[in-house]
Amino acid sequence: MSVFLQPIYTQTVTTGGSSITFNNIPQTFTDLKVEITGRSFGSSNDNIIIRFNSDSTASHYSNTVLAGYGTGGASPSSGRGAAGTDNYLNPYSPHLPVSTSTANTFSSCELYIPNYAGANYKQVMIDSVIDTNVAGFSGSGPVGVENAFVAANWLQTSAITSIFIGSYAGLAQYSTVSLYGVLRQGV
Repeated sequence: MSVFLQPIYTQTVTTGGSSITFNNIPQTFTDLKVEITGRSFGSSNDNIIIRFNSDSTASHYSNTVLAGYGTGGASPSSGRGAAGTDNYLNPYSPHLPVSTSTANTFSSCELYIPNYAGANYKQVMIDSVIDTNVAGFSGSGPVGVENAFVAANWLQTSAITSIFIGSYAGLAQYSTVSLYGVLRQGV
């Protein structure tokens, strides 16, 4: 089997407090991959928010999370599997570096969405690396690096045609999101 990865769109925030939306996503690929490098426009902890097709119905989103910290301590987990908690996908509240943190400090998040155009519930695999060694971080873990792995679902059978990425306070300038189409061919 051959696997091809093709860039579709890349957007960079030019004005703080913004969000990024990819509309008119082509339905010609097998899977989608989204790469997020971001920081918050706010002055306290902030979270990445992901919505599909402008859907803000809480019962359509669910997350199950495994997270850990880079100090060798215990890894907490969060079973947010029950739908209806949030009206978006939240990759374990990635604590985005805030406006008061050191310049050029960004957190990274990657989403993989298999069969995004199929008539099935959409599974989303999320991997986040959160830089918590920043001003304003008050999460439950130690200062350093926090890693999160998320199994998420968008409980709808519609093809994904748009993806919204934002945060509570908005993404800060130079936050960048790239969307890739994945095409699997042959055996």
